[in-house]
Amino acid sequence: MYRAALQPEPLENWSRSIANLLDTQIAGLTVLAPSGLAVESGSVGSNLEAWKDYLEKYQYINPLRSFWQTAPPGEVFRIDGTLIDDKFRNTEFYSRYREHLDLGGGVCMLLGIRTAKVLVHASQPRKPQLGPIEQELLAYLRDDLLLCFEIAGTLMLATNTAANIIRSLDQKGIGVALLTEDGRIEHANGSMNEMLHAGSVLRMDQGKLAPGSEIRLPELSGMVNRTKKSGVSGRLFYGDTSTERCGSIIAYPAPMAFDWEGSHESKVVLLVTDSSRPKGLLADRLRKTYGLTQAETGVAGMLLDGKTSRHMATELRLQINSVRAHLKAIYAKTGTHSQVELLKLLQIEKENT
Repeated sequence: MYRAALQPEPLENWSRSIANLLDTQIAGLTVLAPSGLAVESGSVGSNLEAWKDYLEKYQYINPLRSFWQTAPPGEVFRIDGTLIDDKFRNTEFYSRYREHLDLGGGVCMLLGIRTAKVLVHASQPRKPQLGPIEQELLAYLRDDLLLCFEIAGTLMLATNTAANIIRSLDQKGIGVALLTEDGRIEHANGSMNEMLHAGSVLRMDQGKLAPGSEIRLPELSGMVNRTKKSGVSGRLFYGDTSTERCGSIIAYPAPMAFDWEGSHESKVVLLVTDSSRPKGLLADRLRKTYGLTQAETGVAGMLLDGKTSRHMATELRLQINSVRAHLKAIYAKTGTHSQVELLKLLQIEKENT
């Protein structure tokens, strides 16, 4: 999902990713302006042309508008119990999508992002024996979904100035820079400046971007030049999931990223993800707020990644009693009493990082 959000047409790519993750027959989304007007949609397992036709003809009389104007963002609802009433069943929307809305106990969630709201909905799995999608599963994905839509929504819907858009991704540890025609940095957010200062992934060489000391990226300048000349986005991967540092470097033509024209046409927007950064930011927050040691922040991060005590012991090469001792120390410092309570706290801290 994270990678899908950083690709061209991120909404369709995200839909495909969430469908595969949940193993659903359909996973759809509608992006809404603050007024409740549907402005974008993507789905898997249904006719995309029908979705576009629906948006064109019915967005101004949207039957769900009153729902998302009052629904608390982030909560998960059952579609059949919360949204479908007699009035709704008489709408064109329902006649088109009733097989996905009515059968199998579909669920939906309203997400609030910087410039819009997103209605996410999913229905029964492809494999009947798996049972309907649980509300808790969609709720558990909330942070990941918000991250994806903040990225996609910022690039596709924002009307802020360039500097504000770039800065808005700082809290997620994503480096963003606007490159001028000659390859120099015109704007950069704090995360990008920190990456450049560290010099591990990217560095400055005679005023221009160059690969850092820990990775090999001979294609970097070629990708930026192709994006600038052709107007087509490009992407490079570095590292792999077995290493501490891996990520993507994505180049977008400035007009596509920010809907700019004229003098901005030859500029390039660069997004850089680094797998070590979000965890590093959270670890710093846990150390400063709760006084956790480096070993304890490592255990907390692995718990947030869904690892069991036994998995932690194996990866950290510790006795399982040592892992349990770390967890007890974390409980004491954070005022929690179980892994469930601790996990909830960590998710809140991650969201605020």
